[in-house]
Amino acid sequence: MTTLSTGWIGIAKEHETLLDDARLDKSYVLFRKDLAEAFRQAAEALEAARPKEPFLEKGNRPETPLTDMPIDATVLNLLFREILHNLAKYGGQTNSMKKLADAVTDEINLLVQLVKLSIFNWDGQELKTLAGKIDIPYADALFTGRILAVPFLQETVLMTRPRKLDTTGEEYKNCPNCGCPPAFATLKEESGQRQLVCTLCNTDWTFPRIKCPFCGNTDQAKLNVIFADEDKNRRLEVCEECKRYIKTIDERSAGTAANPFTEETHTLILDLLAEKNGYVNRLY
Repeated sequence: MTTLSTGWIGIAKEHETLLDDARLDKSYVLFRKDLAEAFRQAAEALEAARPKEPFLEKGNRPETPLTDMPIDATVLNLLFREILHNLAKYGGQTNSMKKLADAVTDEINLLVQLVKLSIFNWDGQELKTLAGKIDIPYADALFTGRILAVPFLQETVLMTRPRKLDTTGEEYKNCPNCGCPPAFATLKEESGQRQLVCTLCNTDWTFPRIKCPFCGNTDQAKLNVIFADEDKNRRLEVCEECKRYIKTIDERSAGTAANPFTEETHTLILDLLAEKNGYVNRLY
């Protein structure tokens, strides 16, 4: 096994420690733990089928999204079925997921289409059409497609592109590898440099400290920080101009590098706090 599948094993184990956090719903933590296990299984399958030579030149950072990303329909369908099983296990299966499952039964390649449109359809029109065909909300289609894309994007980036990018002098609001919005920011242990993090393809890239990564606002009077509780390692950075937020992990005080997937689970309280105060963190 290589980096990705072994990494998911460690992530699943990290979630066992989060079960002791009284602020987090145990069913949510267990679902995320099982999701990590589902990603591990998908990563193993992709590693086993990996060609001797990558399909794109290794290390070539693209200026456009990875529209040629290969998606193994069999692995994708197995991942989807595992997620459906886990949602039912923890009482989280929605009407949208049931409708999608029915639609996939009738049209096997629909999942591949959903994933590619969720990542690469920038104006959202084709995905909205597909969501209408399935009779599910656009936001549900986008969220599901991006969750399913994770192991395929991470495998592609591992084989073809650097995961950590030095974008000093360039300001990418979205991921320079896959083009998706950042889910986190980190302040690095060594330098305090701000890195934006894509939790889909697992890419990090540099971005200015005093600037909204969504609208570009640099007015410090409209850029605020909110802490949820006594945990000063994790906080919300909010913009009053666009009312969006990004969760930030201070690795200097935490003393360790942040794992994006684990932090997504750990910082649920910050998402709830942001929503309560009228801030949003859109996927698009």
